[in-house]
Amino acid sequence: MTGAQEVRGLGSHYVISLDKFHIDDTRARHNDTDHVSFALKVGEQMVGEPLIRHMGDVNNGDHLVGLHFGPFPIDNPAAPFIFNYQIVNSGHGNQDDIQKALTQGANALVAGLLGSGNIWAAAVTKATGWLGGILFANCDGPVAIDQIAVTGADLMNWTLGRRDRGGRMCAQAGACP
Repeated sequence: MTGAQEVRGLGSHYVISLDKFHIDDTRARHNDTDHVSFALKVGEQMVGEPLIRHMGDVNNGDHLVGLHFGPFPIDNPAAPFIFNYQIVNSGHGNQDDIQKALTQGANALVAGLLGSGNIWAAAVTKATGWLGGILFANCDGPVAIDQIAVTGADLMNWTLGRRDRGGRMCAQAGACP
């Protein structure tokens, strides 16, 4: 995930994107059949339905996803922004069932994991519940699940700095080597 980006020429409008993911080792012997969801909640409102991309068969390496929300303004710097993604390998499930499970999972994450203390333990427990029907045949199962909770002010601050040669955000423009 690249995080927030300010869109120039539109004032203070932002885009949150999930650009790609990387596989070191597939769950299966050769190819995984991966499916990706990406969801955003601002304040108490989901921003549309979770975005879903069926990636097809993928092997080790980088895989472009290209899902994004925005551009949108940040009207209230104190507003909470919660975004999450799920990547599952399911080569044996019905695509409609996979889409339904990913949508339920994205909604469950934003509704129930914020402030849970241990997001990984909670994510695995919840994922087993909503993904259980489509997973665990052969090498099918969760690949990655994460959720990020920030404020509008955090997103604005992320875009104030520059990136160093390694792609990391610098706190101040002069701090980058």
